[in-house]
Amino acid sequence: MRVADPAKCLYIVGILPNRTGCHMSAVLEFAPASKSRTGSSLLARIAELLGLRAVPESEVALVATARTGLSPQVLKRFSAVGLRAEDLAFIIPPRTLSHRLAKVERLTVDESDRALRLARIIGIADITFGEHVKALAWLRAPKKQFRGACALELVRTEAGARVVEELLTCVDEGYFA
Repeated sequence: MRVADPAKCLYIVGILPNRTGCHMSAVLEFAPASKSRTGSSLLARIAELLGLRAVPESEVALVATARTGLSPQVLKRFSAVGLRAEDLAFIIPPRTLSHRLAKVERLTVDESDRALRLARIIGIADITFGEHVKALAWLRAPKKQFRGACALELVRTEAGARVVEELLTCVDEGYFA
């Protein structure tokens, strides 16, 4: 049984034995399909939201970006695209942000990871709805699937962001949401 097409595989991590004694390749990431969430359009939108100089080659490259720490200017960029201070406070407290800006320090790995999480969800919503204004309206609206909370509240945790991404996938694929 063939699981992955090697022509579409970007990274092969290694060879792993399976239960039958045969060996198989462990695939880390697949080449994006035309409408894939890991496609270049999502990476380009994330780069735009974060103010990155270049579009990352892959999701793995985004991990390296978070590890080096993002510029605190990211929060100003988020504000410029319509996010409110209360939407951003989970990334870094306002007082800490003002100190980072004054001292020209980068965000920590955890803060960068939270900013990247938010950018990813906004990027997915932008692509799903085709317009940033519609995406923000959807992210701010309470959802019965989220027990009355809005997506921007759930994105504050990694588990919540996964739930939001799953619902966006349902919307994108045409399921009622």
